[in-house]
Amino acid sequence: MKFIAKISGLVDTLINSSAFLAALLIVITGLGILAEIIMRFFFRRPIKGITELSEYSLLFITFLAAAWVLKRDGHVAVDLLLNRLKPRTRLLVNLVTSIASSVICLVLVWFGTKSVIYFFESGYLYPTPLRPPAGVLEIIIPLGFLLLFSQLAKKIQGYVQKWKAPNNQARMD
Repeated sequence: MKFIAKISGLVDTLINSSAFLAALLIVITGLGILAEIIMRFFFRRPIKGITELSEYSLLFITFLAAAWVLKRDGHVAVDLLLNRLKPRTRLLVNLVTSIASSVICLVLVWFGTKSVIYFFESGYLYPTPLRPPAGVLEIIIPLGFLLLFSQLAKKIQGYVQKWKAPNNQARMD
């Protein structure tokens, strides 16, 4: 049990750190766009690559923050239907959808990793003005889905514990 608690703590630290990086990227991207606007408007000298870098940062922000948002139950849910279900049925629906989501995450980790390995081996560069290596940019996809999977695994564990609990505890969902 101590090993699982240590792993859980490590996962929480990784998720919180990735959310902090996502927030930092939002600030840096905003400042970069602001600098681009000022340079273009006042000095007629746009900063080359800011638009492209902001596009890449959106990719990173999405995958760095996804697990953190799930940890706080911030993802979109169909509450209108879920709230009408009995607590035990709602728990079952949440458990099944979390299991399905975790399987999808693992599939995306697998294929994302294969894709990143291919990009690194081939040395593929995006055909854009900055020509960044595709592997460096796309590595965030399997990493993000791995973090998302780990958070889903924690949610599944919680749902299973609630399912096994006596009926009066399972109702507290």
